[in-house]
Amino acid sequence: MSSRIGATEDAIRARLQQVLGNHVRTIEYAPPDWDEDYLKRVMLNLPGVFVIFHGGQGTPNSNTPVLEAHWSIVAAVRHVQTAKQRARGDTTEIGCFEIFEIALPALHGMTVFLNGEMTDENAVGTLNFLAWDNDASLQHERQAMMVQSLKFSMQIAFSGNPDAGLLVPFETFQSTYDIGQPEGAPVTGDSVELEQ
Repeated sequence: MSSRIGATEDAIRARLQQVLGNHVRTIEYAPPDWDEDYLKRVMLNLPGVFVIFHGGQGTPNSNTPVLEAHWSIVAAVRHVQTAKQRARGDTTEIGCFEIFEIALPALHGMTVFLNGEMTDENAVGTLNFLAWDNDASLQHERQAMMVQSLKFSMQIAFSGNPDAGLLVPFETFQSTYDIGQPEGAPVTGDSVELEQ
């Protein structure tokens, strides 16, 4: 079973890989909030592009639940020289402006399909460009980094019943516990057969 959110993230990442794969070191999924440890990990793979799902809001619809879903595409680059080079790039590395001048037209208006099957019934929705933000911070500046983001939305209707037949039945729950017993003592475990 393929989720609409997962299919959208995968389609975004595949499209970015197609248009930017030879220009950046990484294209990956990322959490919405970056702590210091995550930022350090990101800095090892720059320039990079990161796909972030932010959730969304429901839109009124009498018959079908519809999510106005939001994604950010974050470009992070690092040039030791100047902010101008971080934005525009130079002869050795791409800058944020260049990344987004390639990514924006590639993503805006892109229709996503479940399982890659281009039929009306498998259409998830179409990405719509909302904003280009400069996510500058003193922490980024101290690291000679620039971080900018493109914001996109997509209306996703959750109609009908998902094909639960694609899920594997959950028939047995089994868990093993090590509760710090003396050496040589047996480990505790549970196993339960569930009726289907």
